[in-house]
Amino acid sequence: MAIKKAIFKIFNGSTWDEYHHKTDSAQVAHTNSDNSATTAEAIFNGTTAKATLASGSSGDITLRKHGNIVVALGRLKTSATAAGATLATIPAGYRPNRYVRLLAPRYDLRYGNIGINTDGVVALVNDSQLSEANKEYYINLCWVLA
Repeated sequence: MAIKKAIFKIFNGSTWDEYHHKTDSAQVAHTNSDNSATTAEAIFNGTTAKATLASGSSGDITLRKHGNIVVALGRLKTSATAAGATLATIPAGYRPNRYVRLLAPRYDLRYGNIGINTDGVVALVNDSQLSEANKEYYINLCWVLA
């Protein structure tokens, strides 16, 4: 990934100094609080993980962490017809620090209500057609860590 190399100016108190980018994001280093170095590209891309799906669930949920914000994207299909049914588990380091309840749209313009516990359990809270088997949700959720 390359950074757009545009000219920028910084006011030094009396005149505007002109600067040019001469590197890409893989070469730009950022010093972390523990004095280790990270490239700007790694910070931009964040770290990723996958949710573990429960029995009766299929699909794919990718988790990406940007600082203290977690973004969950994917698709989840379940045959669960009861509220409280476990759909997946979020790995440690990506779990919310308090219970969160989020809406997840379905393939048929209905929606489901999904809860994520602090232990990472993703459960079906309710659905506009809860008794219907083989519901498919589009996961586009985010939450803030501590």
